[in-house]
Amino acid sequence: MWAAGLSCHVLSASISRRCRPAGILSVSRAVHQAATAGYDGDAESGGKSKADLYDQRRPGYDAAVVEELVEQLHLAHTRMGTAGPAAVIELGAGTGKFSQSLAQRILADEHGRDLVFVASEPVAGMRDVLKGKLPESPRVVVAPGTADDLRDAQEAAASARVGGPPPVCGIVSAQAFHWFANDATLKELSRVVAPGGILGMVWNNRDTRLEWIRELEELVSPLYPPEVPRQQHGDFMQPFLGEAPGAKDFAPMGVFCSSTEQRGGIEMVVGRVLSLSVVANRPTTEQNEIAERCRAIVRAHLANVDDITLPYVTHAFFFVKRPAAVSAQQARAAFAEEEQWKLLGKDPVAAQTEGWRPIPYASNARSPEGLIWQALGLGS
Repeated sequence: MWAAGLSCHVLSASISRRCRPAGILSVSRAVHQAATAGYDGDAESGGKSKADLYDQRRPGYDAAVVEELVEQLHLAHTRMGTAGPAAVIELGAGTGKFSQSLAQRILADEHGRDLVFVASEPVAGMRDVLKGKLPESPRVVVAPGTADDLRDAQEAAASARVGGPPPVCGIVSAQAFHWFANDATLKELSRVVAPGGILGMVWNNRDTRLEWIRELEELVSPLYPPEVPRQQHGDFMQPFLGEAPGAKDFAPMGVFCSSTEQRGGIEMVVGRVLSLSVVANRPTTEQNEIAERCRAIVRAHLANVDDITLPYVTHAFFFVKRPAAVSAQQARAAFAEEEQWKLLGKDPVAAQTEGWRPIPYASNARSPEGLIWQALGLGS
């Protein structure tokens, strides 16, 4: 049935493996500078690392997103029709804000014994925090590496089981895919993911339907130079709409919509803004100025600045690896709503009640308004 539902189908700079001792994993250096400079090394005060501060200031994820992802991973494993365990690789796992919940859920599931979880993160400082948060299990592994070179992650998955490397039933990325959404990544994902496997991309986004949060967005938006990607603009969709190898190997299944929140005082809001890459990279004096402007916005809108709810909308985009190549016309047609519901295997009414929406097609996804988010009802 799965095959019938689908009518058909950078920079790589990792250290050479030829002279690498057994068991030593290399790290690709193709990592966006803006995604590393503010998060590696020690903070200037407070006795914490920059990665610790990032972890402290960022929100977690709604349990419903994790549940839906695990369900889709099991369905993918079944579609693949392979005996034995399969691997799930998280790209850009960071400090484990999503990895921890996902790993715990996989281990708690009675079918979880069929999955090996690899949390891949290229930034050493973040990887140090990540290692301390994941549950101890031979089926949960941390590895270096980047999205355009997943050989380290595959080696790590192979080390977690006897009998050779497991096939990959899913690639997951939370709050990270926009950093490496390019042709080289899709080519590598196409190489690694087995037909029937999934690609799941998750983002929490501040809910700009509230006026004070819109003003915070107006504060930080000018800080992003053109070369720094933002998921709100829909840039991450562009490789899926292109002509490069791997671009047409993944079909859209839908986007699962949920929400989460952070609770705390005014400094919680300030800390969240300071955790943004384009702020964390700036000199301390500039960060202090941004923090003061942030406090002014909050005080202007909220009477009680000691008990604040910072709401987020969460979107998990799902694609499935096709069993065979398709034409450009077939790839475009796959974005039709009925085709996505068919791949998802859900009744449209029931799916939308659960929080599912079709992934919108945007031939020119980048725009100041963010066409993807506009289509999902989140445009400001």
